[in-house]
Amino acid sequence: MRPRRRILLVDDDLCYRRVCRHWLLRDDSIEYEIIEAGHPDTAMTAIRENIFDCMVIDYRLPKIFGTELIEHIAEELGEFMPPSIVLTADDGTMAMTRAIRADATDFLSKGVTTGPALLRAIDNSVEKNELRQDLRQQRDALLASNAALERRNEEIGRFYHTVSHEIRTPLTGAREFVALVKDGVVGEVNPDQTSLLEDALACCDQITRQFADLLDMTRLETGKLNVELAPTNIETILTRCLAIEKPIAAQKSVTLDVRADSALPLIVADQDRLAQVISNLLANAVKFTAPGGRVRMVARADHAASVVRLRVVDNGSGISRAERERVFDRLYQINDHETNTGLQGLGLGLSIAQEIVTAHGGTLELIGRPGLGSSFRFDLHMANAKVTQAA
Repeated sequence: MRPRRRILLVDDDLCYRRVCRHWLLRDDSIEYEIIEAGHPDTAMTAIRENIFDCMVIDYRLPKIFGTELIEHIAEELGEFMPPSIVLTADDGTMAMTRAIRADATDFLSKGVTTGPALLRAIDNSVEKNELRQDLRQQRDALLASNAALERRNEEIGRFYHTVSHEIRTPLTGAREFVALVKDGVVGEVNPDQTSLLEDALACCDQITRQFADLLDMTRLETGKLNVELAPTNIETILTRCLAIEKPIAAQKSVTLDVRADSALPLIVADQDRLAQVISNLLANAVKFTAPGGRVRMVARADHAASVVRLRVVDNGSGISRAERERVFDRLYQINDHETNTGLQGLGLGLSIAQEIVTAHGGTLELIGRPGLGSSFRFDLHMANAKVTQAA
């Protein structure tokens, strides 16, 4: 079955319209339906009553130019505007310029145009228009999908936020009750019971950290995670983080220490957020280092670059090349059956840490080879003299 095309032919010259009709109807490959108009008003009526695949319009029409008619049709139809071809007898460059401005698809001179040339122009115009329509449909589909994803993302963010607040309050109460029992406030507790209660407290703390990660990720996605940069003593943060992580490392027989330059300069940082990053890196290093291993926090001043370079280094099992490419992905978790303690996170810690380091103007990087341990590193800008004095 031959494809069908509806063509609007606008020309006040009846003889030329008949010539064009003759050329089109000789094409056996396509079934043409040709609607003729000798006046702009007739053309506008036809536009409102029909859907056309292409318009062939003479440049000089009664009262207006053909390019003006094209502009009127475009105002009427908007994105459903069919492609247009402008024909002219002798107006040359001026007609061509106006045709381009009117967004006509093609421009032909009547004096040299033949039947095959007109057919080719129509074919090309229809094909271009079909491509344009396809692109518009794909664009609209992508915009709709993007809007749906944004709505879904907002819904998930609200869900995380609501759930975390609704659950953290009773969870905090439950932890306090367990702590009271463990401390013997309501009666003597034997060693086995103490061990079980300590496990219960560890589980409560783990859930609390996971909800904190969910809230932070929601804040990051909505741009509400505040990072307040100010001159900060890095040694104070390192001491604080090591005090938290050392007991955990000791329980696992992992040595945790720090190597830092003496009298490190002040840095520009958010103290709490930076502590969050360092604690996460230390906790991960301890988690994936086997008993008897070592985790080291290194802090060195590079005055030439005006930065303090931080590294968390371990001699654990390391991270494979495939996992290194995804280690900062949200919700991704590294599997290490040799060192896994059974307490799993949500896979958000490193992703959040990376965002916080980025907010400090740095880049969190991972280096190392499988079997030789891992090293996470990033730089922090030194506080300049002006900022330090103002602080």
